[in-house]
Amino acid sequence: MTSLKKPSISGWTLFCYAMIALASLTGSFITLLGFLGGAVAFVSLLRNPPETLPKEGVWLSLTFAGYFAVLAITTTLNGPDPERFIEFVIISPFIYFIPLALILPVRCTDISMKGLGRAAMIGTVPAGVLAFFTGEFFTGTQQATLAAGNPNVLASLLLLQSFLCFAGWANAGPREKLVALVCASIGLTGLVLGVASRGANLSAIILALICFCFWCSCQPRLARRIMFTALASGLLAGAFITAPTFRESLTEIFGQLTDPEFGDWSTSAWERLTMYRAATLVIIDNPWSGLGLHLRSEGIATYYAVQPPDIKSFQYTHVHNLLLTHGTAAGIPGILAALSLFATVLFTSFQQNHTMVRWLGVISTFELFLLGLTETVLFHDLNTTFFAFLFIQVAVFSHQAHRINIEKDEA
Repeated sequence: MTSLKKPSISGWTLFCYAMIALASLTGSFITLLGFLGGAVAFVSLLRNPPETLPKEGVWLSLTFAGYFAVLAITTTLNGPDPERFIEFVIISPFIYFIPLALILPVRCTDISMKGLGRAAMIGTVPAGVLAFFTGEFFTGTQQATLAAGNPNVLASLLLLQSFLCFAGWANAGPREKLVALVCASIGLTGLVLGVASRGANLSAIILALICFCFWCSCQPRLARRIMFTALASGLLAGAFITAPTFRESLTEIFGQLTDPEFGDWSTSAWERLTMYRAATLVIIDNPWSGLGLHLRSEGIATYYAVQPPDIKSFQYTHVHNLLLTHGTAAGIPGILAALSLFATVLFTSFQQNHTMVRWLGVISTFELFLLGLTETVLFHDLNTTFFAFLFIQVAVFSHQAHRINIEKDEA
């Protein structure tokens, strides 16, 4: 009697799982892995092109190309620094991920949500444990950064990995569901107690609400209505109680920002507001081309009413805000190019009837956007590479869900 052999997992599927598992543990190695994957995908496209390219990958690759083109053109108009511009061209994930966006949907036919969940579990547990034991709660001295090199980036990656532990929830047995819960809890514990970043924790709270909505969507209708009613009631009550204080604070902050002499480098919060004001003035003066990628740090210095006390403040590659950073680098076209990434992924995911594909699209885009409101995004190799790869994952699963639906209809 011959036993049936389980088919081997393809190399591209292993590549996908490795990217998810290694994200928070290996730092910039993820960038190298993505670059090598993109190079192999490009050769694969030339040697063995697919008969038809899936629309999910085509739309995503066109968005990546458009984003890169906008930044390249606006930087050229501003007279680029050749050394920095060549560096940008070589390392930009939005170039080497284009062939991946085209190849993965048709070459990862054996990829599964359960496999994605297991890969996330493998990466979440050691990252969460290390973050806890190296963080401020345990040592009393510092925030955990691990290989990410930045507490907010690490928190963002841990948040995503923790959510992805539930990717295969629909097809998992009771034991695997318990394992997923434990792994996600370890990751979130490492985030809250190890990373201990206010911006990251705020993002975690918002994402926790989104994940709660995801969990509710899997429950019976009556339970879903009760949970949503309780959540909405709690949010409305909280908003009603805090509204007066929040309005006063907002009025005070806005009044200070409109002061031509405003500038405060005493805390990270006021430092960000000082940057936001200067970046807004840059965009007003340079609405269609910005300052160029090479001048997004130095060029903004003249817009500070109060200069930073330390030269290190000029070393930022961003102004701690996704939209304002792109506006400083490439004006309004840069802002629209950045927003197009989110719009494409959300549109792609919501075209599918597969629940987890939709939630994967929502969580990956919201996580990047929320992080981008106060932190570095798309100009930092680690989180840029990982988030760009997550966007490709949405295209992969969207195509697979579409293919499965077609096969069901034909059957």
